[in-house]
Amino acid sequence: MRRFTSSLLDQVGFSGIRAVFEKANQLEASGKKMVHLEIGRLDFDTPEHIKKAAKDALDQGLVHYAPNLGLPVFRQAATAAIQRQTGVRYSDKEVIATIGATQGAFLAMAAFLEKGDEVIIPTPTFVSYLNAPRFYAAEPVSLLLKPEDGFQVNPESLERAITERTKMLVLISPHNPTGSVLELKTLEAIAQLAIEHDFLVLSDEVYDQMLYEGEKHISIASLPGMRERTIMVNSFSKTYSMTGWRLGYLAADAPLIDPLIRVHQYSVGSACSFVQAAGAAALNSSSECVEQMAAELTRRRAFLLENLHPALVPVKPLGAFYFFLDVRQAGLTAEAAVDLLLDDGVALVPGPAFGPGGEGFVRLAYATNLEELRLAAEAINQVLLK
Repeated sequence: MRRFTSSLLDQVGFSGIRAVFEKANQLEASGKKMVHLEIGRLDFDTPEHIKKAAKDALDQGLVHYAPNLGLPVFRQAATAAIQRQTGVRYSDKEVIATIGATQGAFLAMAAFLEKGDEVIIPTPTFVSYLNAPRFYAAEPVSLLLKPEDGFQVNPESLERAITERTKMLVLISPHNPTGSVLELKTLEAIAQLAIEHDFLVLSDEVYDQMLYEGEKHISIASLPGMRERTIMVNSFSKTYSMTGWRLGYLAADAPLIDPLIRVHQYSVGSACSFVQAAGAAALNSSSECVEQMAAELTRRRAFLLENLHPALVPVKPLGAFYFFLDVRQAGLTAEAAVDLLLDDGVALVPGPAFGPGGEGFVRLAYATNLEELRLAAEAINQVLLK
């Protein structure tokens, strides 16, 4: 029998996050107490008013196809939210309701990448980004983020990575997995290079509401000359604890929307109608629920900063809800550190799961309560500081 699998999948592996998640679940099923710090899923419930909006939409018969772009009420809510949070104005015809941020990112790559194109991806990075370009025969190009740079994109290194085949740069800020937040001077230098070398920027802004120590979210789309070459991607999964709802959106300048919607209409048609109604309610309602979740994350972050040994925290995270812990002084590989901690009942993710630059680090998602974080911090210090 001939081989049926696409050769494009030869370089696409399975998620390292899910591999640890499965191991942790197996240990838990065998009776072992496990603290789950591997999955970026908050332990909060979706706020009640958002769930009610979905129920009301169902009761009102909102169960049929939505427009390809998304429901007008959703797109209007999204454009208002983007303007509040970034200062960038979009019309409701420049927003697409997506099935989470991941589908939005794949949509952007499907619309603009072709064989031989290069996508510069600062690494470590969220697991999808290094593999996504390969589905379209494009080449991901890793740009190493270094702790000595605060996990900021180094503009000089970026310029050296640019070639005539560079078509796109992926930015994540606040950043998964390191928790870094791109500074204005960094974004300005990136914008200058994007304009000079004429490439697109895929800007992942999923954690824009999770910032600490007075940090402010800055979208690269807000900088001069960047709105027309930026594809902004966002999600409800983190901000509103809606991971299972699979809802997000992307925003882009009108000329970019046409190719995006052509891919979208043939791949998924539209995002779920009654889920969009819930998303609109989330964006249009008070931000109190978001502030409450952010306040709890602030407490968890402060607890870990106080209770994890400083040698394990090379860069203080200023956004998202992750620590990228340094295990090198323990003389361990990332995989070995994760395995030892699994034996102690703590599940983390090895840094190489996030691509080049991840070896020697492990990601901790502080998406659980303080008591479990206390148990985890004690185990981490004991295992990694022997």
